[in-house]
Amino acid sequence: MNLILRRRPRQAVPDESGWLARIVAWAVGLAMLVPIVVVIGLGINSSPYLNFPPSGLSSYWLGIVATSSDWRDAFQHSVILSSSSSVLSVSLATCAALGIRDSRWPRLWQTLMLLPLIVPSVVIALALYPFYVNVNLIGTMPGLAFAHTLISFPYAFLTLWGAIYVLDPNLERAAASLGANRWTVIRRITIPLLIPAIAAALVIAAVVSFDEIVLTLFLSSPQTVTIPVRLWSFVRENLGPELAAASLLVVLINITIMIVALLVGQWAVRRHAAVIP
Repeated sequence: MNLILRRRPRQAVPDESGWLARIVAWAVGLAMLVPIVVVIGLGINSSPYLNFPPSGLSSYWLGIVATSSDWRDAFQHSVILSSSSSVLSVSLATCAALGIRDSRWPRLWQTLMLLPLIVPSVVIALALYPFYVNVNLIGTMPGLAFAHTLISFPYAFLTLWGAIYVLDPNLERAAASLGANRWTVIRRITIPLLIPAIAAALVIAAVVSFDEIVLTLFLSSPQTVTIPVRLWSFVRENLGPELAAASLLVVLINITIMIVALLVGQWAVRRHAAVIP
């Protein structure tokens, strides 16, 4: 008896989103892009006043910000803080997520890890301030990096916990059955599989740290002023196109970080697909 195997016809995925949902989605996306477009227009405006649409295009104000030592120092401090706190928070979040996955009550530990999200930044700043005074950490980069790590850790943990929770444990068991110890399994199997999530967590943590202002206002000094603090003080003194140019540079830095993380994630996915067909 001959059996004829026929391929089942491919069924079309039903489109449940109507034209109204698409219009709403496009409207929300465009509304989110409007502030970025306005900042770009104000940052390259040739007028000495904040007016949109710009009367002319010029990079004069961008040059003013780039050549100012105050702005350069603020950008440098923000980059150092965001990079150090993001690396530290992602490292701690990875260890915490891996440990919680094998714990007895993962949901309870997950809730504890997310507690900083429900505490306002001003409360955390008030709690850290007397401690920093006693240990001479006020106005220091290590003190600010620790505070920013405390704020960005829950965001990094949420990103990594979702990736670790859906990770196939059979891959780790297969490596362990071939003689790999726990550290080898994490280094050769788990971490490579988590590279896209780690890149996303680094971006989120870096952006959260880069934009943090409340903690920095309480715990910084004139020698450790960051971009948000500099922008805040500049708004109170002079609302001009120099402020828009600095904001444009901040937007460009955030976009660059997102593009780099996207490229790293795509590279990791392609590398993983090539190793495990």
